[in-house]
Amino acid sequence: MVATKPGAGCPSNTTYRQRRAIKLEQLRDDTLSLNDLVRYAYNNLNLTITRQTIS
Repeated sequence: MVATKPGAGCPSNTTYRQRRAIKLEQLRDDTLSLNDLVRYAYNNLNLTITRQTIS
């Protein structure tokens, strides 16, 4: 049996606060597309992330 060590895997691309900000933006305007949220993260949070990271 192989045990997974704590903290195994890739580190997160975003912090909890950044994820929360993106989620709140999506809740404010539920018509936003993934591309709109990527643009929001880039312009307002100085994050360069992909659509897959947000979805």
